[in-house]
Amino acid sequence: MAPVPTLKSEKERKARQLIEFANSIPDRISGPTTDRSLVADLQEHVQTLPMQAPSARVAEFNTKGTELWNLSTRLSRSDDAPQQRLLYLLRAFAFGLLDCAQLRRSISSANCVRLLKVAFKAAKFCINSDALEHALKVLERVASYLEEFDKIDEELSPEDIALRAKLKSEYHILRTTLNITIAHIAADPDSAEELADTLYEIGKDLFAKKQYETAARWLGRAYDVLSEQEQEVLSNSAIELRLAIMQQLTKALILTRTPESLGKGRVMLAFIDM
Repeated sequence: MAPVPTLKSEKERKARQLIEFANSIPDRISGPTTDRSLVADLQEHVQTLPMQAPSARVAEFNTKGTELWNLSTRLSRSDDAPQQRLLYLLRAFAFGLLDCAQLRRSISSANCVRLLKVAFKAAKFCINSDALEHALKVLERVASYLEEFDKIDEELSPEDIALRAKLKSEYHILRTTLNITIAHIAADPDSAEELADTLYEIGKDLFAKKQYETAARWLGRAYDVLSEQEQEVLSNSAIELRLAIMQQLTKALILTRTPESLGKGRVMLAFIDM
């Protein structure tokens, strides 16, 4: 009678399959023609990630993830680059392996920064390739790492603190870019309202930090998203949101204190009072 698989043995089996698959990828790409089933296999394996790598295989996951990431970078720069779908799946898979390796360990600020930089590149590539579901998945992991970054009990230098703020800003920009892309594809009032609300929250946060010019830019985007919709199809909550955006945008424009922003602020104020 065959032994009943334990959770540990099942995790080891899945980890072994992932590593065996990762090892097979370079040969399947570098042959006379790319293995046509590779895209489907990559898609299947990407969907299983992340998983926590067994402790004995952490180094393997880290090494293979790095090797495949470097391979994807070289391929994207070559004259005979493979199809875009293969490239974005390869990047998502490579990041996934690095992510699996990290899940086993307590994270340091250096490791966190390294993974975030890889994740941002993967997410950007996926967004530019219209692989929105993969971009969303990667950015969900980014959000988790940013939370962990805040909890790291290390003495951070002023440079580290500035870097953390920059990484958070890049995450919000990428997430917003993704939302904009999704909204353009969906092109419905509900998606527009959700996107406008996201942009509004970013603008409000920047306004609270007295970054009035940048706040006005984000609030202006929020206003534009709702203004592009037919007003009669907007819900009551969307109409209220639009008014709140206009009020906050007016304040940001006036406090920016340039001739152009003051002019726009006066126009917006007159529009609110109509």
